[in-house]
Amino acid sequence: MLFRKKLKRKNKIGLALGGGAVLGAAHIGVLKAMEELDIPVHFVAGTSIGALVAALYAFGKDYKQIEKIAAELDWLDVSGLSLSQYGLLSNKKLGKIINKAIGDVDFEDARIPLAMIATDISHGKEVVLKQGNVATAVMASTCIPGIFIPVEIEGKLLVDGGVVENVPISP
Repeated sequence: MLFRKKLKRKNKIGLALGGGAVLGAAHIGVLKAMEELDIPVHFVAGTSIGALVAALYAFGKDYKQIEKIAAELDWLDVSGLSLSQYGLLSNKKLGKIINKAIGDVDFEDARIPLAMIATDISHGKEVVLKQGNVATAVMASTCIPGIFIPVEIEGKLLVDGGVVENVPISP
């Protein structure tokens, strides 16, 4: 296997998982292929649905477990109706789903380094999330503007990272 030998000479492999709503299921296929080819992932970053998959993976879920979690999700029940000037729906239920899957954990607890992209709605700027509560960060990175209520982190109102960077590849 020439491909594997070449990979062993490389230093580190990072995985960037982008947004795309239901297209995020493709990320599970990528993880499956990487596991089958025995390609290690040393760090992972995600935007939007990619942030959800990245979080699960960084906390030790393999592609089979992530596929099971995705299949069991009731996508119509992930949000709750709310009245807000910023959006109609709350995605707090998504945070509960994350906590159920991996626990109420912080980035620092991940088995591999993890980062997520969100957008500061006040300034239209990218925010890289690498510390604090993982479920809250996933809620921010998946928060579609105008649909979901923005998530406040460190005084910033954050929405879907796909607004500014759909695939987290900036250095």
